[in-house]
Amino acid sequence: MNFANFRIFLIYLFVFLGPLGNLLCPKFLPYQFRAFYFVLPAFFLFYTKLYYKELKTVLLFLPFFLYALASAYFCINRPALHFEESLISRVGLFACEVLFMFGAAFCLRDQKMAKEKKRLIRIYLAAFFISLLVGYALFAGYYLKVFSWETIDKFTVITQMGWGILRFSPGSYPNEYGVVASFVSSILLLLIIERKNPAFQLGLSKKSLYCFFGLTFGALLLSTTRAAYLSFVFALLYIFCISKSFRYLSFLGLAAVMIFFMVMGDRLELVMEILTSSFKPSYYKDVSMQLRLEHWQESLDAFNTFPLFGRGFGTLFYVHNVYIELFAELGLIGCLTLLFFGLAYFFQHQIEIKKVFLKRWASTEELFSNRVIVLGFIHIFSFALTNHNINHHLTWMVFLLFNMGLFARKPDTSLQQES
Repeated sequence: MNFANFRIFLIYLFVFLGPLGNLLCPKFLPYQFRAFYFVLPAFFLFYTKLYYKELKTVLLFLPFFLYALASAYFCINRPALHFEESLISRVGLFACEVLFMFGAAFCLRDQKMAKEKKRLIRIYLAAFFISLLVGYALFAGYYLKVFSWETIDKFTVITQMGWGILRFSPGSYPNEYGVVASFVSSILLLLIIERKNPAFQLGLSKKSLYCFFGLTFGALLLSTTRAAYLSFVFALLYIFCISKSFRYLSFLGLAAVMIFFMVMGDRLELVMEILTSSFKPSYYKDVSMQLRLEHWQESLDAFNTFPLFGRGFGTLFYVHNVYIELFAELGLIGCLTLLFFGLAYFFQHQIEIKKVFLKRWASTEELFSNRVIVLGFIHIFSFALTNHNINHHLTWMVFLLFNMGLFARKPDTSLQQES
């Protein structure tokens, strides 16, 4: 294996290890450690050759990284709100994720981009399917009295009950696995709807797609993650807007639901009461949203104390809202630094970004991967409203797919003319 192939292998390994969470991690490591962290320190292998456009992107990111590092360092001497790990290590992990993601996109710059994106998506789905099988084995084993709670706990980041059932989360947090299951469900739904379109072919048969979707959607439901359910609804709305076939199926489904309500009549209230009776006690005892509101207020109070420079990067990871978290951690100066990087990044790549989000600008071959990227962004940014996902693999997987198109050096040959 030559050096170029080894670097590509590292990218494939990064994509594959992500959905597996901590399933392959030695148990002496911290429970938050994920298998894909092992490959992140190798990011420097991707920077042996940089073009001007790539170097400029890295240099644009540098001020924000230095600010985050300085804010974490200086807040060590402040009264801490809550710490489980070194703040400097949090900045280091974030930097490794960003540099690995950019470096991987640079490394793949000369590949056939549509084909390479499909390959990465295929690898991601295969790894997720493995975690799915492990999850169902653990879930069934628990209720068949084959596996104890202690055994289940060895294969998850945290084992929890939700709404009276074991939360489905092999190798991960339930919330994290739920949003990944929602993301994969939306991809599979898109593949089912567009299975006759050659651009949407991944080599899966019709039966395989339906089976995979059923298992994945079941895992989404069993994760009992409300944020993931909401993300899936947003994904459905997006698919509804872009697919005539899905709009037709949606109207048929709506008609079926209305007919069901009409047939059930007065019996519907009794059926719904039976279905929800087991969920009500745990639902009303759930204080997770109340805790989130308290943490959000705590973060805003921290911002009022340190409005210019913020509380310090990595100090408020527990607030479960990335936007409030960054606002309070970075302060006005840090937020303006991040905004500068974002705007400069956008204007540097605005033509390539239009190709991702606007169908008339995209190549026919990349239409599928572009849809997946948009679905990924829907899940990332909606999930960030009520959770912390800066260090989630899904975040950096989607940004990798996104940046591959931005730094590609082989132009598309088949442009999509349809608006």
